[in-house]
Amino acid sequence: MCGRGFDKVPSAGVCFDCVRIAEEERVMNRSPVTYTEQVAAWVRLFKYRGKEGLATPMGRWMAEVARVHYARENISLVTFVPLHEERLIQRGFNQAEKLADEVGRRLRLPVCPLLVRNKDTAYQSKRTREERLSALGGSVILADGAWKRHVANQVVLIVDDVYTTGATVRECAKPLRQAGVKKVCSVTFAR
Repeated sequence: MCGRGFDKVPSAGVCFDCVRIAEEERVMNRSPVTYTEQVAAWVRLFKYRGKEGLATPMGRWMAEVARVHYARENISLVTFVPLHEERLIQRGFNQAEKLADEVGRRLRLPVCPLLVRNKDTAYQSKRTREERLSALGGSVILADGAWKRHVANQVVLIVDDVYTTGATVRECAKPLRQAGVKKVCSVTFAR
């Protein structure tokens, strides 16, 4: 479900992280790379050191993974994990949006800013699993816009840089599902 690799398939058919999540809340995720120290260093360069050009190779790999794994899903549009306005000002760009632009371009799909972060949450990378799960509750809502009437019955691909617990992707999926989106999938650079 989440893209975590394992040598032996658990009896539930999903990994031990996913089995803890209610089936209706799960979001299928795929990533081209495993999160290692080297990958973490690359993500930090991209995200915190302003190396926006890394979005091109990262997005290329992500698009290929999405093309292969979601070929039968008929994805109709791409969106991205939103940053809170204060974080966007600090960083100067939304790394997930940059990746989504590249993924959308390569998959020839529209990229739509469907979501807004309505409360600032501390950096998730510094939190435990339990803290991540509780901190994100209600932090993502649908963005205003004319597109709203067109998302019902669509298949939406959410883009982000790293999948850790899946809490962020699941939080983004909630308002999309409430808006009538038929299916939500995600692609992240690393898992």
